[in-house]
Amino acid sequence: MNNTAKLIQRAHTVLTHFRNVSSTANSFCIDAYKHMQFEKLALEDKSLRVFYEIPVIPELRNPTGPLHGGAYGLLADVATTMAICVLDPSEKQTVTVNMALNYLNPALSKDMVSIEAIVQKLGKSLAFTDFAFRNKTSQKLICTGSHLKAFVKTSFDIQFPPEQKL
Repeated sequence: MNNTAKLIQRAHTVLTHFRNVSSTANSFCIDAYKHMQFEKLALEDKSLRVFYEIPVIPELRNPTGPLHGGAYGLLADVATTMAICVLDPSEKQTVTVNMALNYLNPALSKDMVSIEAIVQKLGKSLAFTDFAFRNKTSQKLICTGSHLKAFVKTSFDIQFPPEQKL
């Protein structure tokens, strides 16, 4: 199995893990995991780009209908964390050190949003990621940002099949 095929399988395994792990079931991010779908990934030089999509569901909207500003942070955290898990053989949990978001256009209630999570670098203690939200139909850029995450000692305990080990 080539490396890209292995990473695609890992992306599906990671998403399934977070949908089903008991700690997610009662958390505020369950709707993100439940509705988010893996689209594709690309391995470029030393970075990994993982694409997800999610509809603008009622649970993530503000009272006037568009995707809530805080939901972008939640979805960026979910997407970049899963992208790190795809690439990181240690499977260590991460915590946010810093996140910056740039809101460019609204995602409306009828929209499907594409989220690109980019793992720029995995260091010994930090993961450097960027993200971009686009309207899936028009490809109009909605939100961009960066997300710095620190590795902690505990593992996510994702049960990768042997053929998906890095």
